[in-house]
Amino acid sequence: MSTVYKTLTMTRTLAQENAALKSKIGDLEFEKAISEMNKEDAIEDKEALEREAWDTKLQLDASERFYDEVTEEKEALESERDGLKEQLRASRKLNEDLRQENAVLEGKLRRALTEIVGQKRKLKNLDRGHWAEYKI
Repeated sequence: MSTVYKTLTMTRTLAQENAALKSKIGDLEFEKAISEMNKEDAIEDKEALEREAWDTKLQLDASERFYDEVTEEKEALESERDGLKEQLRASRKLNEDLRQENAVLEGKLRRALTEIVGQKRKLKNLDRGHWAEYKI
């Protein structure tokens, strides 16, 4: 009986170990399945991050192009502004020159008018003298 008892005990122990191993195999298969799902999720996350990185790169490229365009436009406007400032300086200089020339011409005109008035007076005086001769 001792052999039968040992065999039954050993069989029961082996059955328990077998059940434990099967349970452990089940747990490992479950963990493997979870690991596979996590791996798939990680791959999906990686692909999503790669798409997001690509979109970000495209946005960055577009932003850089826009910055370049704005910079070029700014430079063109600054150049135009500088040209307008130069035109304004030239216009102010011309205006000042014209004011000076106008002042000179006004002086000449006044002198000419003064001379004309003087000549007119002389003519009046001469004319009076001329008529005075005939009246006598």
